Amino acid sequence: MILERLNYNDIKKKFDVVVAVTRTVSFGVGDAVEVLFTAALPAHTIIPDTVLIKLDGTTVGTDNASGVIAGATIEAGSINYHTGALSVKFSVGNAPGNTLVLKVLYNWLPTQTKYDVLSNYFHSLGYTGSSMPDLEGQFLTANGFAHAVGTLSDRWSAYLAGEGYTGRLSDALRSWVRA
Repeated sequence: MILERLNYNDIKKKFDVVVAVTRTVSFGVGDAVEVLFTAALPAHTIIPDTVLIKLDGTTVGTDNASGVIAGATIEAGSINYHTGALSVKFSVGNAPGNTLVLKVLYNWLPTQTKYDVLSNYFHSLGYTGSSMPDLEGQFLTANGFAHAVGTLSDRWSAYLAGEGYTGRLSDALRSWVRA
């Protein structure tokens, strides 16, 4: 069997079960002097290429799906899709004016939906398990990890390492799903 990587956009098109939730968070008010604004957004899966920086309702920056936020008046900006760390630095002479509100809009994937998406994906490949461990076990077995020593987590770790994903299992799995 040829390994198919899980791609959020492909899965969304295929199953139409992932409903991205849009969130708006205020993260600063201009004073015509301050140019650096940071925020710690609620940590959940922020979907790349959906981040908008708004100043008093007008879009002034967007993300490039790699964590960089850019815009005509933005000198530097970044978003960490996993942790929610946000930083926006306006260029000299472009500090947000007095009382202008900075907001970030982004789409995020509710945590509980990930399992639904994975379950539907595994079922589309012909696996028939009734639980995620059953489905994951069938997938890993079909991809040559039937006899890997250890728990299901150990087998996933071995499989993902073979695909070039390392680190904590949850981080490696997230990276694999997003690839």
